[in-house]
Amino acid sequence: MDIPGNAWQVLKKYAENIQKDPTNPKYRKIRLANARFAAIWNLEDARALLLSTGWQTDIEDGFIVLPSEYNAEGLLEMATENAPPPPTVVTPSTQTPTKPAPKKTAAPNDAQQQALLKMKKDREEMARIKAQIAADRAQVATRRLQASHAQERQFGNRITRYGDIGVDLNAKSG
Repeated sequence: MDIPGNAWQVLKKYAENIQKDPTNPKYRKIRLANARFAAIWNLEDARALLLSTGWQTDIEDGFIVLPSEYNAEGLLEMATENAPPPPTVVTPSTQTPTKPAPKKTAAPNDAQQQALLKMKKDREEMARIKAQIAADRAQVATRRLQASHAQERQFGNRITRYGDIGVDLNAKSG
């Protein structure tokens, strides 16, 4: 079959997704307009392979669909045999260093010490504030409600004479 390696990798990924979750309909259909898949679909051998493993084009317009009565084992097997191994990615941890990495010093500098000290003080202050809030809430919860001692006045805006408020102007004080 004349199918390039990257096409095998894509087909293998489609088959693995179906194997992983066979009841998920999104894995069982591929949009023909998908740019990545369109390049594969345009290959005669790839199209013949997909159609021979159960994929159908007449179920839904614009899609190639693998009906639920089919599984993707045949496609997965062929793709696994023919797909090239994934490229080895070199990460910094797998590279051999050209010079040894500088060792971290155990003692932090003054700015780090000050920052750590400030963070510690902030945490202690936050804990103190939380404890005070809890104590205040407990104190409020234990308060006994009392009735008001205020009395309603018998007079108000109806005062017209001194006698209404208990003042006798004729009385001699002495």
